[in-house]
Amino acid sequence: FGALPTATVGSSANKKQYKSLLRFDLSFIPPGATVNSASVVLNTVSNGAGTVRAKRVTAPWSESLVTFRIWNNAQASNDEASFLAGPDDGGIGVLNLTALTQSWVNGTYANNGIVLLEESATASFATSESADEWLRPALDVAYTTPNYCATNSCADGSTCINTPTGYSCACFNGLSGPNCDVPRSACPCTGLFSSFAEGGMQSFEDCSY
Repeated sequence: FGALPTATVGSSANKKQYKSLLRFDLSFIPPGATVNSASVVLNTVSNGAGTVRAKRVTAPWSESLVTFRIWNNAQASNDEASFLAGPDDGGIGVLNLTALTQSWVNGTYANNGIVLLEESATASFATSESADEWLRPALDVAYTTPNYCATNSCADGSTCINTPTGYSCACFNGLSGPNCDVPRSACPCTGLFSSFAEGGMQSFEDCSY
């Protein structure tokens, strides 16, 4: 049901069990970044009266192809986060996934997303297909870019400049290269002059930087 504007979790009156899969693109976070906080925000369409839990998904899946049977409960045993879905939740559910997001960024776990589940009455949430983009699930991440200059040095006192994805060196004294460790080549000839000396003509090169 990946094309539906709502996702359902919980158990229905006829004892059907519903789970929902979510995955967020984290490619914008550079490797080595420190995740300071990461929270999934869900907007409820209908409230149940139980605790919605989130577990890490342990196998890849495709939104347009996955079924309950194909997915085969590929989930970790422990809960990553939970919230109470009910009349008092304000229509919003928040899952703190800071530790799990850090593990995804570090490559400790493959980013296969999370699965939402609930044992009691069903609750439904807006999905990425919701007509109202403000209701769609969001992963709010705050992170600190790595200090690449801490582990890379620029030669001969050149200045290291930290960037979102790496570092660069502002080279001095004619040095070049990524770390300013390539010395200036031999002095180029900037002019050819002639002078008369005893016994004939003598030529010499005048070189300068």
